[in-house]
Amino acid sequence: VEYSIRLLNSAPHTEVVDGVDRTIVYLYGTTKEGEAIAVRTPLLMPYFQVVEPTKDIIKKLKKDDNVESLEEEDLWIDGEVKKCTRIITTQPNKIYKIKDWLKNNGFKPLSADIPFHYRYIYDNNLGGCITVEGKEVNDRNFTCKLVDATSVKPCEGFEADFRILSFDIENSIFERTIYCLSFCIKDSKGYIHEETLHGKERDILKDFVSAVSKFDPDIITGYNIDGYDLPLLVERAEVHRINLDLGRDNSVIEQKMQRFWRVEGRVVIDAWWNVKREIRPRQESLNAVAKELLGKEKHDVNPKKMDEEWKNRPEKVMDYCLEDAKLALEILEHIMVLQKYQHIGSVSMLPLDDVINGITSMMIDSLMIRFADSRGIGVPMTNRKKRTG
Repeated sequence: VEYSIRLLNSAPHTEVVDGVDRTIVYLYGTTKEGEAIAVRTPLLMPYFQVVEPTKDIIKKLKKDDNVESLEEEDLWIDGEVKKCTRIITTQPNKIYKIKDWLKNNGFKPLSADIPFHYRYIYDNNLGGCITVEGKEVNDRNFTCKLVDATSVKPCEGFEADFRILSFDIENSIFERTIYCLSFCIKDSKGYIHEETLHGKERDILKDFVSAVSKFDPDIITGYNIDGYDLPLLVERAEVHRINLDLGRDNSVIEQKMQRFWRVEGRVVIDAWWNVKREIRPRQESLNAVAKELLGKEKHDVNPKKMDEEWKNRPEKVMDYCLEDAKLALEILEHIMVLQKYQHIGSVSMLPLDDVINGITSMMIDSLMIRFADSRGIGVPMTNRKKRTG
């Protein structure tokens, strides 16, 4: 089979290949028509370089069980061409230990802090959109089609028809318990489904995880979900010992850099944060932004008295909750960030998740590292603790 997809995100997985643990990069994306695809890429061995190692160092590296092989290469560093050695390791996580050992011995490692899934994207010169060829594999762990790829190539950019899930939670102010969770699903043709989950909190959480798996959205949004709804969801799931496995590979949701959230195969996009970034509204509340951008006003439920409101008129609260979910989605569509960041992804040659939730330096890294690699220029380590990813 062959598919062209707009990349959403990428992730490394450890698997047994020919009896040995290897790290395989998985890419996730969506076709122009809105079909979700997971891609198991061909094996790439992790590597980095060291500048002018001595014979003694080479000897020690050859004996290291974490080193797969060594290759000599000439790289341009500090204004001249120098003899370098490419160190191919068994696993990406072995790079850090070897790199630190070399540094402590006074040697200069190169490109040793590039997260492995980006290494794969750079080395194959992949961009915002790719074409994959391979065979479809049945794997129950994935909520979408999985292709075991024999070829992964860059392709012309296009806008994908994303399936978006927007959700909102109403909860007890005093006990934090979730009263109800509303969600709606939409693609370019319109709303596909809308529902409000209520009843036992444990059931609400489990049913939401099931709904994400069933409707399989590319994008998860809501208003201030990064700072409120998602942390609350995680907190309440811990109380009930429920795994929030929202990923397309059934992995759990994780928080990155104390702010953004990562779901493998999907992109979490907070409508509030993006409105703030794009248009800097005078007032940031959902009500104010909905009125300013969409000319819509919300139901008269007092969120500051939610316990009282739920006790007296739960139906009204549930309507209010669903309306919030829909307004967040409509605001996200109105500010057109999905279109904008797909274009930025094409220019910076990165998946959507990295351009919409990443930092600018990631986009610069993406272009500069490829340029350096193509010209035989050594890529120095960054002074940032670790390249994000």
